[in-house]
Amino acid sequence: MNGNLELTPELCNLSESDLEPVQRNLLMAFLPYLGAPLTGSRVDEKACRLIRTALEALGGPLGRWELVWGPGVLQVVSAAVPANTMFVARHAGTGELFVSIAGTNPFSAYAWLAEDFDVDELRAWGYGDADEA
Repeated sequence: MNGNLELTPELCNLSESDLEPVQRNLLMAFLPYLGAPLTGSRVDEKACRLIRTALEALGGPLGRWELVWGPGVLQVVSAAVPANTMFVARHAGTGELFVSIAGTNPFSAYAWLAEDFDVDELRAWGYGDADEA
C-alpha cells in the first residue's frame, strides 16, 4: 500500500446529523484498520498520516476530531504488517474521547495464530452468569 487514501465521496459529503451515533462509532472503529496492510519501517507514521487524512476527509459525517494519542502500532516482526493498531481522538466540539482499537489484522499471521487461535485454557467469566438461551 502506498499510503494514499481514497474515500467514497457520498460518505464524505454527509453531515454530522446524517449519521446515527452507532454509524459514527462504526466509522471511527474502522480507522485503525487503515494501517493493516502497511509494511516496512515507520508503519506508525504511515498509519498516522492515513488516520489523520481520514479524520479530515470524514469531518462532515464524523464532526471535527483531533488525533490526541497514537496510533500505537505493534509489529511483531520488523517491517511486517502490524498485528495491532490503536489510537485516541478527541471531538473538537464536545471534548468526547474515542479509543479505537483494531482487533485481528486480517493480513497478519501472528494476529490470527498467536492472538486468536492460541487458546490454552478456558476460564469461566467471573462477572455474572450468561443468560440461558
